[in-house]
Amino acid sequence: MKTYIIASTCLLFTIASAAQKAPFRIRTVQMFGEFSMNSKIKTATEEIKAPIMDFGINSTFGGKSLGMYIEGNYKSRKLSGLPGATLKSIGSIEGYLGLRYFPVKPTIMAGKMAIRPTFGAAYGIDFTLSSKADFTNYGGLVFAGFTFTPITSLNGFFVNVVYRTDEATAVGYQYQPYASIRAGILFGPSANK
Repeated sequence: MKTYIIASTCLLFTIASAAQKAPFRIRTVQMFGEFSMNSKIKTATEEIKAPIMDFGINSTFGGKSLGMYIEGNYKSRKLSGLPGATLKSIGSIEGYLGLRYFPVKPTIMAGKMAIRPTFGAAYGIDFTLSSKADFTNYGGLVFAGFTFTPITSLNGFFVNVVYRTDEATAVGYQYQPYASIRAGILFGPSANK
């Protein structure tokens, strides 16, 4: 597994480095909030709804439409109401590395607004620094959505659906793969700069 992560990281950096030579490059930063739609924990007898919220930042850089994707966020898992819970919630830090499709040229134009479809995949780590709970998870995420910006700029807002592909263990609870809605603001270069 460790060899796979190192090889994938080297490949991603090679692709992103080559893509930086393109005349219209992706250079974006997104700040977001993410709210789970159907996150559940699995017990021996049932599945129980367990809300999760994320807040974070990600960056994409690369060529005209394909770029390297880096993300870091804070995840809060609500534990109150779960069987045997001794904490109200637990926070963790996530980091991801992957690829993202993000067309610099607008795909759809509505008046002075550009709408760009975007999608990608990443793999990373989720861990806590709390002394009350210690866990580390590895997993993937895939996402797809739209960005809404002025035609000559990459500054605007976005909405994505995110699917976390792997089970995760936190404080003794087994979280199932789940989907969430992510929304936030997007910062990028303008065409006249």
